[in-house]
Amino acid sequence: MPEVSYVYPNLSQVYLKSKTMRGGLSERWVLAQETGCEYIELPGTLIKNKTEENLTLLNIGDFLSQKEILLLYTKDDKIPEGMKYILHTEPSLSKPNRFGRKITPPINWYDEKWASRYLDMILAITDYLDHPPAAIEIHPGYSDNNFDDIARFIKMILKAYQNKFRKTPLVLLENRTEQFISRGKDVKDYWEYIEQCYPDIVDNTGIVLDIQQLYTKTRGKFVEEYLMIPDDCLKAFHIHTNHKWPRLNDEIPWRFVFGKIEELKHKILINPEIHQKGRVSQVIKFCNNLLR
Repeated sequence: MPEVSYVYPNLSQVYLKSKTMRGGLSERWVLAQETGCEYIELPGTLIKNKTEENLTLLNIGDFLSQKEILLLYTKDDKIPEGMKYILHTEPSLSKPNRFGRKITPPINWYDEKWASRYLDMILAITDYLDHPPAAIEIHPGYSDNNFDDIARFIKMILKAYQNKFRKTPLVLLENRTEQFISRGKDVKDYWEYIEQCYPDIVDNTGIVLDIQQLYTKTRGKFVEEYLMIPDDCLKAFHIHTNHKWPRLNDEIPWRFVFGKIEELKHKILINPEIHQKGRVSQVIKFCNNLLR
């Protein structure tokens, strides 16, 4: 059975009671300690909704400059000892803008200029918070991207963080239902490409498998598709049922999922990625019960 660490999920400002839209590290760390989580999740996205548009006068999908970072994040005077966080970057979710039109932020790994600007943005967020992340989550984007585009960006992250902060984060790619890496076969093909063409980054990257999104994409072929995924790439999991607490009578075969997780031989992260603050401990208990 693997060593398991839990990640306190990113919650809305309602729960954080922060003076800034995206909050900071310390307030999340307090919540994490209440539930026994060893990590917290922090957003590192582009401008993501109409509220941020109104505050910054930018548009959904725009990059943050230093000015917007100061507006959106809370900087802590002192970082709590032992605090570790995951920086969750742009997932490309469609949201209505301040004029009522739905906008989908881009993920353009194929565009070196765009990728470089994105890297500069997350480095600036990290620099402002004065604490490098333990891990960074990225997303595939759409079919104008390919495996090599993602691998090159991961190498850029690893090199930049090592040079600037003398620390190399774990870079995790999340499967996304609508994006070009969504099925088990996609994950398998991607990981085989990384092993063959970028073996130097294998130890510093992997997959964060969102179980609900894999199930949404595969339905009756969920087990078949899950079994295609190589064990060694699975370094983190998002556990939820449509961002609510999971139950054994869900359509998702949770006993099968946790049976497979139990077979892993390396350390993993589990994010109970729900939107209800009061249910985080419940999801952790659910996971622990199935891992015994």
